[in-house]
Amino acid sequence: MQRFSLVFLAALIPMLSLTAVVPCALDFPAEFDQSTRTIEDRIIELQWYPHAEIQRLVDHYEVHWSVGAESGQIDVPAQQLTYTLAIDTQMFFLPSDAQVEVQVHAIDSAQELIGLGELDNALIFAQETLGRTGGRLPILGLSDRGFEDAQFPTLFAWVGVDSTGLIPQDSLPQSAFEVYEDGALITDCFQVELTGSGQGNQLDFVFLIDHSGSMIDEITDVRNNVEAFATGLEALGYDVKFGYVRFGYSSDPGYPIPYVANNGNLYDTAADLANAIPESVSGGIERGCQAAIDAVNEINFRVGSLKQFLLITDEDSDGGDCQHAINLCNINGINIHGAVDCNEGSAQAHYCNGIIPQTDGLLFAVRDPFDQLFD
Repeated sequence: MQRFSLVFLAALIPMLSLTAVVPCALDFPAEFDQSTRTIEDRIIELQWYPHAEIQRLVDHYEVHWSVGAESGQIDVPAQQLTYTLAIDTQMFFLPSDAQVEVQVHAIDSAQELIGLGELDNALIFAQETLGRTGGRLPILGLSDRGFEDAQFPTLFAWVGVDSTGLIPQDSLPQSAFEVYEDGALITDCFQVELTGSGQGNQLDFVFLIDHSGSMIDEITDVRNNVEAFATGLEALGYDVKFGYVRFGYSSDPGYPIPYVANNGNLYDTAADLANAIPESVSGGIERGCQAAIDAVNEINFRVGSLKQFLLITDEDSDGGDCQHAINLCNINGINIHGAVDCNEGSAQAHYCNGIIPQTDGLLFAVRDPFDQLFD
């Protein structure tokens, strides 16, 4: 099975940001998203996604349907945002591709129309997949709602396509995929990439290393452990690249702001990474949580790669919102592992009970090798 990654670069063009921010005031009746799905003959499953302002004002919803000259209406309670619709029509001789037109109305306590779902059509009769016999690939519907582009600048979707259809699995062009925002087709800030068979093995591994003066007794062991671990990843056959963020090092420009090495670009080899890590230490302001935040925001990760961080320090975090770092990593699917001294200052709260377990990371002592990560 070949895997394709669909990438939605929402932050590049503001007007196309994939966001669902509720405006301060809505023009009524306001439109909202709705979806329909035929689950069996004459049975349609509906779901709708009204704005928060509509949900605050709505008294009830009305589900309107029509087939030809016949139509019907069902009232649905305000707290209910889904409904299974049974098409009760007297038209017995419907073609196999007959469709029902469905729309959800939001009604307030004065019986005024304040919201309209998207007018939608659904097949009345459940259809078997036509990929093998009818020459058409089945349609996959994927809906993402309520995302802030500031927190989700890039959205990914992985689609597995087998070879049972008439189009070869390894030749689907970008035109075979469509992405809509609020009903409008997106043509910019959207790309499709073939990511290979099965589970991809691209790994972007980032080291967040404390180079403050207190690391003078550990830095040589740390540097050797990092090089050995990075070399081991290459030997396992991963398509791996490495990132490096240094913090607590007074020789860096902008100190005590963490330093994102190589202008945020990943190093191609373990040797390149090792050459970039100095054995010197200086300084005393260790902003470990900020280093994690800066790594998420400033490193140029590869599209669709697995992302892992390893934070190495013998101090607690002197700056940066650790909870924000946790949230950013969880949003982006990043585990932060740690080689830290849990007994130093607030390191227990910041790291050992904080950012490491709350991102499903593993914990090591500062000087210990990280071989367990190979498992």
